[in-house]
Parts: sequence; structure tokens; C-alpha cells
Amino acid sequence: MKQKLRLKVFTALGLLLLILFLGWLNTHPDWIEMIYARKIYPVIGSVFRLLLGKIPFSLGDLLYLGAIAFLLTYLIRFFRQ
Repeated sequence: MKQKLRLKVFTALGLLLLILFLGWLNTHPDWIEMIYARKIYPVIGSVFRLLLGKIPFSLGDLLYLGAIAFLLTYLIRFFRQ
């Protein structure tokens, strides 16, 4: 029981810190431009182009199709019961 409570407290504190950090980031758009847009995103974009550039369809299309298939399967099982 103590471990569950401890996990909930750490989760709540972590979420609070994340909210505060995102609030701070909201007031510093220049930092986001300098770090993310110029350094992090080009690396992420090149990795995705390398891995997914050869397939003739969007990865998002596959995710939408998978989500729709999951929801239909869930609904069919739900109404059968």
C-alpha cells in the first residue's frame, strides 16, 4: 500500500514539475527556436526521412488505420457480450 501511495506522490510531483517547466517554456519562445528548431528537429527529421522515406504512404495513415481497426474490434466484442 505504501508503494502505491509513494508512486502516486511521485507522479503528482512529476506532473507538477512538468507543468511548471512547460509554463516557463511558454515565456521563452526564443529558447525553443534556438534549441529545438535548429538543433533537435533536424536530427529527428533526418532519421525519420532515412527510416520512412522509402515507403509510399504516411506513417500517420497506418496509425489511423490501426486505431480504427482497434476501435471496431473493441465495439464488436463489446456488443457481442
